[in-house]
Amino acid sequence: MKTIYRDRKGRLWVGTHAGGLNLLDSSTGRFTRIRKARQAGGICSNDIVQIRQDKSGQFWIGSEHDGLNLYNEVSQSYVHFHPDSTGDQHIDGHDIRALCIDRMDNVWIGTERGLQVKTPGSRGFRQTARMFPGLADMPEHIGINAIFEDERQQLWIGSADKGLFRILPGENKVVRYSEKDGLPSDDVRAVITDLNGRVWLATNRGLCCFDPARGDIRSFNVYDGLPGNDFTSNAFYRMVDGGILAGGLNGIVHFNPADIQRNDLRSHIAFSALRIGDRTINPQDGTGIIDRDIDFMEEVSISYDQNDFSIDFRLLNFIKPGKNRYAYLLDGYETEWHQSQTGTATYSNLPAGSYTLRVKAANNDGIWEQEERLLAIRIRPAPWATWWAWLIYLTATGLLVYFIIRYAVMRHRFQQEQLLQQFKLDFFTNISHEIRTRLTLITSPLERLDPGELQDDRARTIWTSVRHHTTKLTELVQELLDFRKAESGYLRLKREPTDMVAICQEIGEGFRPMAESKGLILECPKNRTPITVSIDRTQFGKVISNLLANAIKFTPAGGRVHMKVERHRQGVVLTIRDTGIGISPANLGRIFNNYFQVTDHGTENTGYGIGLALSKRIVELHEGEISAQSERSADRKAGKTGFTEFMVTIPALREYSGDPEILPQTASVISDSSAEGIESPGPADKALILVVEDNAELRQMLEESLSPIFDVLAAEDGSQGLEIARNKIPDLVVSDIMMPMLDGLQLCDQLKSDRETSHIPVILLTAKATLDDRISGLQHRADGYISKPFSLKLLITQINNLIDNRRRLQEVFRDDMLVTEKNPADRPVRDEFLTEMSSHILKNLDNAEFNVASLAKHATMSQPVLYRKIKALTGLSVNDFIKSIRLRRAAELLCDPERTVYEVAYMVGFSDRKYFSREFKKIYEMTPSAYAQHQRSESDEEPRPHEI
Repeated sequence: MKTIYRDRKGRLWVGTHAGGLNLLDSSTGRFTRIRKARQAGGICSNDIVQIRQDKSGQFWIGSEHDGLNLYNEVSQSYVHFHPDSTGDQHIDGHDIRALCIDRMDNVWIGTERGLQVKTPGSRGFRQTARMFPGLADMPEHIGINAIFEDERQQLWIGSADKGLFRILPGENKVVRYSEKDGLPSDDVRAVITDLNGRVWLATNRGLCCFDPARGDIRSFNVYDGLPGNDFTSNAFYRMVDGGILAGGLNGIVHFNPADIQRNDLRSHIAFSALRIGDRTINPQDGTGIIDRDIDFMEEVSISYDQNDFSIDFRLLNFIKPGKNRYAYLLDGYETEWHQSQTGTATYSNLPAGSYTLRVKAANNDGIWEQEERLLAIRIRPAPWATWWAWLIYLTATGLLVYFIIRYAVMRHRFQQEQLLQQFKLDFFTNISHEIRTRLTLITSPLERLDPGELQDDRARTIWTSVRHHTTKLTELVQELLDFRKAESGYLRLKREPTDMVAICQEIGEGFRPMAESKGLILECPKNRTPITVSIDRTQFGKVISNLLANAIKFTPAGGRVHMKVERHRQGVVLTIRDTGIGISPANLGRIFNNYFQVTDHGTENTGYGIGLALSKRIVELHEGEISAQSERSADRKAGKTGFTEFMVTIPALREYSGDPEILPQTASVISDSSAEGIESPGPADKALILVVEDNAELRQMLEESLSPIFDVLAAEDGSQGLEIARNKIPDLVVSDIMMPMLDGLQLCDQLKSDRETSHIPVILLTAKATLDDRISGLQHRADGYISKPFSLKLLITQINNLIDNRRRLQEVFRDDMLVTEKNPADRPVRDEFLTEMSSHILKNLDNAEFNVASLAKHATMSQPVLYRKIKALTGLSVNDFIKSIRLRRAAELLCDPERTVYEVAYMVGFSDRKYFSREFKKIYEMTPSAYAQHQRSESDEEPRPHEI
């Protein structure tokens, strides 16, 4: 038998294993057997485990493997609820392990898949979490063993492995109890309450009494006299007198909860043993760990290699001592309590430190002692982990860090010295570049000078140019020497009373021709009253000259340069202001560094030599100050120009002592030359030369010298030169190396890497004349490398040679494309670009619509650029180049005796046979028919082609 149920009529319903359902009528004493029928409509199974009657009188019958039946005794009909059913008759689970109908007539079932409920008026069962949102914390799909409703309408749910659940439907919440709360097991088989409202549980580890009011849990097992600990599901019954029957594997147990006494005696916790490894420690073992019984010890000290130990403790409760329970925690090492039935705490590999073992215990009835038992445990560190060992480590680490830092500092100093040395080398390289540029400006006019022309105007102009640039070079060299002397602290001033207004007017008038040649307005001081200061006229003249030169240099045409001298409280102030493009705030503080350069070309001043650095040093030697303020035109509102203003402040006239060194007088930086006009371009067959040079005077000289021989384009830096080269496709590029923005090596790299300009020869001009410098230039694929100062004749000769070589290559390329021997298509074109273009033309050979635009689209070039590229490589126009490839292929096809002239013309893209014959005859001096006949006769003589 699996279950017995008494209905409202006093009849007994008996569910059996494999025997179906049996009904005993007590009035007649007759059994009625109900078994599973073969046809549909009867009871679902012969394994009946649960029977309940609802308020309507219908019976709910749960089976072990075939779901749930609802039996209507009046109509003798069955409704089958099964996992395989759909709609309202679907339930989750085959085994109906628990069945309960509460006072609200809710039908609760527990299966191996969880808890489900059917409320009055609903048609089917649903998961409890869906019916009661407050029960969402209850795990789904857990095995349910028992469902019981107590007198307070609370539901107690016993699960197979999750403990006990307490459900309060009215409050819509669930509370869970598990082994951590004191249950003997999480496998709860049956639930019932006694007359005092206490909940009794049957588990696989004995019985348990839970008092909800006190929160007290008491467990009972074989130590309490039970025949066994394993009880059967739902085998609980409370008799009228309050006694409880519990069925298990060892028979039925009867007990009355009122007769069970509670042990409220308090007992002492005692430490009974200390074991290290497998050895029990005692006061007489010679280890010295304990000097008396462990129960009387307050602290135990052990070494680092004895950190595997166990401590035994006992509760001195002798009423069923086997049911005593313990909890322990090693404070300082862990935070969670360990539960134990044996009364032993074991730890392994504990780190050195101080700990406290805390122990608490509960007696046989689960009454926990309020007072904990404590034992201090100290594990001594290893010798290498003691404080003096750490002191040694710290000292050694400190020494190591000290030597590392010292090494890093020394290395940094060495690197700084190396950087300084490199800076000096770079600095003098830049100066060398300037000097060599000036020397070029001297030697080039001298080469052009004919002694017999000294009497005419041109000879005098050349002589004037030589004198001017000689003066510039002399002053630049002297400026370099002065700068080095000022930086070294050896520059001495020869001060004398000087009218600041007069010297500014004198130097300003010297710059007026330069300003007028650029279309600038130069305003000099107009003070009538002299302002006298004590300065070195020569050195301070360099300051004024440098400031004026920079102002004129960076002010565009139509601008204004204004110079004024004023007396202020702090001294005499010289102000030079221009309406140029300005300097960005980020770079303003660095303009007094020697050879400072910026890369924002076109929006601010791009670079300075040593002039401002030298000027700052000279002003400081005069006990003065120099400052600058500026605003870029790009940062101002539309239509407004930028400005740059330098202010030089020096003390007013006073007496000075000392014996200053007298320095040699040098000429000021004054330009007395104006730009000459450029000659008109020559004939159309003149080569087109692009000159890229950032020095305006050298650039102008090269333009004037090359213009009579070539068509010349000019660019003032590498970026502008690259743009011009891509747009104009010159025949040759002459470029300086040291330029702002994009230097000559980068320009050469980009020209040679771009398929549009890769064929253009490049000659590099530079002041770097060492072997490594020349190798570096050639590694960047330059075609020529000329160091400054250079001979103009040498430059022109090298330009002519490179252009002549390019024309010879054009003839070779034309031969490759136009000349044929036995097989005209077999000679390779010796240029990668031409090979690609020829291959694309051959792919579209039979397309009569293929033209220049089609080829330019494939080459990703504009038609003018493609024209200049093809023209530079072959000397042919693009149209003639396409035509030559077609005719070359036609000559090959005509060698086949099976092809007609018309067929060949169509195959190579000529739709007009007459036009094909005429163009073919221009190259091969015979008609296509004659050429085919000539080739088929295998004549030894080849027709000589003409160029298109």
